[in-house]
Amino acid sequence: MKNESLTRRYMLLLAALTLVLGLVAAALFHIWPERAFADYWLIPLFFLLCGRLTIAACEQFASHQPARRAQIYLLVRGVRMVVACVAVAVYAVVARHNLLLFALAFVINYLLYLAFDTWFFSKYETKK
Repeated sequence: MKNESLTRRYMLLLAALTLVLGLVAAALFHIWPERAFADYWLIPLFFLLCGRLTIAACEQFASHQPARRAQIYLLVRGVRMVVACVAVAVYAVVARHNLLLFALAFVINYLLYLAFDTWFFSKYETKK
């Protein structure tokens, strides 16, 4: 990979965000145990995997076409949105219990990870 320090920094920040969100979720589930569900761990796992694929795709495609870096980022974000919708739909079919809680937690996490990604990549772009 061309820019290993960028990937390493992104993954470290992503892991830190995931840890913080996991601790917040654990605290909320402790306060409201009736809202807790065992499948919550799937949400951070999904975003960690998608984050790794996002940074890899952005770096790979942007190294070939640096002038189109913003377009590539938006394309990857669109693909991630479709994959997220499919993931929630698969969860809805496979595990019908706690669907509303799972979908709500997923959407909240999606928005938080979206804000993180936007902040990180905009910060990276302004340095270029």
